[in-house]
Amino acid sequence: MLASRWPLARRKSEVAFEFFATLGAPFFTFHDRDVAPEGTTLAQTEGNLDRIVDQIEAAMQRTGVKLLWGTANLFSHPRYAAGAATNPDPEVFAYAAAQVQKAMHVTQRLGGENYVLWGGREGYDTLLNTDLRREIAQLGRFMHLVVEYKHKIGFTGTLLIEPKPMEADQAPIRPRCRGGACLLAPVRSREGGEAQY
Repeated sequence: MLASRWPLARRKSEVAFEFFATLGAPFFTFHDRDVAPEGTTLAQTEGNLDRIVDQIEAAMQRTGVKLLWGTANLFSHPRYAAGAATNPDPEVFAYAAAQVQKAMHVTQRLGGENYVLWGGREGYDTLLNTDLRREIAQLGRFMHLVVEYKHKIGFTGTLLIEPKPMEADQAPIRPRCRGGACLLAPVRSREGGEAQY
């Protein structure tokens, strides 16, 4: 993170917890990039997040505000313009996986009740620029990695998986849970059936 951004990140955290305490809010949520902007490398970015999490942890203890859920921002950086978990570039896929891994670790460290895997840039614009079968399989592999990591680190919170919103004419949204992960909306395959996760 640029040196000029660090005081702003620290101040944003201080003001946020002041505000939460004033409101009497029992919980807060965050995206990793909400609290610590990206550095020039993955290692620097993770270090920035660790530094601000120390401050957040102290603010949580001071105010009693708890973490409802944490998540990784896999949508605002230009690298994710073609998706994160569904991106055809293996380097982007790997970067997204590393970012989720770090955000899950931070969520666990802060005692988060849940972790949200939100695919804000997953999917496609038209059927002409994607292979749906491959995309769903790749998203499934990504989700499998996330669930494995959840168990590896002993995260006891719920893993919430929220894919691209459905169109109004599709089936109603209903949660489905399996193996500690909850899918908040069904993903449709080309044939119109729900994808397996």
